[in-house]
Amino acid sequence: MNKVIFANKSCPAYMFSRKLKFRITSIFTLAISLFAFLIINTPSAKIIYSSELINIIGVIGVYSLGIYDTLLVNKSPMTRGCYTKSFFFLWTILWIVLLYYGVIGSEVTLSNRLILRYVGVYLTVIGVLAFVSIKHLYPILFLQIIWGTGLAAVEVIHGVPLSEDLGQHYITLGVPIGASLVAAFGLIIFSSSKFFLCKRIKSMLLFKLILYICIVLDLIAICSLFGRSPVLASSLTILMFIILKIGFMESKIVTKSKQFIWYLFVIMLLSIVATQVLSDYWLNRLLRFFNNYEEEPRMLLIKPAMEFISENWLGYGLNSSDFLVGYHPHNIFIEVTLSAGIIGLSFMLLLVLLYAICMMKSINLNPSITSMSMVALFLFLVWMTSYSLAHSYILFSAIAMVIKTVDEGFVPQESID
Repeated sequence: MNKVIFANKSCPAYMFSRKLKFRITSIFTLAISLFAFLIINTPSAKIIYSSELINIIGVIGVYSLGIYDTLLVNKSPMTRGCYTKSFFFLWTILWIVLLYYGVIGSEVTLSNRLILRYVGVYLTVIGVLAFVSIKHLYPILFLQIIWGTGLAAVEVIHGVPLSEDLGQHYITLGVPIGASLVAAFGLIIFSSSKFFLCKRIKSMLLFKLILYICIVLDLIAICSLFGRSPVLASSLTILMFIILKIGFMESKIVTKSKQFIWYLFVIMLLSIVATQVLSDYWLNRLLRFFNNYEEEPRMLLIKPAMEFISENWLGYGLNSSDFLVGYHPHNIFIEVTLSAGIIGLSFMLLLVLLYAICMMKSINLNPSITSMSMVALFLFLVWMTSYSLAHSYILFSAIAMVIKTVDEGFVPQESID
């Protein structure tokens, strides 16, 4: 009897079941997006509430809801594209090597707590790779813009309180604001293409105006911080993707010229805003970077690590930088090499190469994928000068989203919708 009733698609029971399934799917999509957003914003989320629960909630949420959504709600197989498989293989081998070196490393003995922490880094990224898909990207990007701009507004008005005892500093605040800045810029740049967003946003002009306001707030806040990394990383990311868009997406010379002039005008205006906010301390540090590179604090951090690497190209074991140098070297490549030698570095370089390939392919795909590629590139540039391997789940979760969704969305947008 039920089969007869539901065979008629116009009957009330069928329509109700369709609406109910759509609402459940939408709730799960938003919930998984929220937990994935929490994963890549864990340090800044601890500004509000500092607890290890923040780390755990995001991971448990992605796994539990992801498994339920995939197996019971949508009953759809996970994406098994070539890029996703390659990332899974390289990421798994990298951590097998790192953990193996962590166990046998002559310079370090890992505690059970540290082993669990590093295993957690691996499993977090695998969960994002398995259960975050293209339908989650827009909610994640919008949440990122709201969160980053909200922090920026508070910072501009009266400052965001940071606890040095908890290891919070300008990077803790600069990363979410910088990610918001590049995400908003990405949606503006690539939503103007013929592929997307016009049919989802009633007023494109109003949408872009809101994003421009977010960009200005983010820029003022990020330039008021002492550190250079968020400013330089976001600037380089935006500049690189503008060049890629003009160079690879547009075929007509006239269109290229018009876009070049427009983006140049926007960059000049934003540069004027930035120069009014940047402190003399920040500018002096930037000049010191170019005039006296060897005296840079980052170089003073990197030099001891490089000396140890030159003495042993096979590495000293996971987390060895804390024992050998006294701190992490503020560069993810150097830290991996110090931990697992050239073997670990080789797999890390292959992962970055895979991301670079997917980043280039994302230029002609859904703008949500391209914007997430911008966020991932921004985080990668930050990890070249800040944060440690223990926090790399943030960087590689963003990269995993890009690689997974490039596999899902490697078709023109007309086909997606």
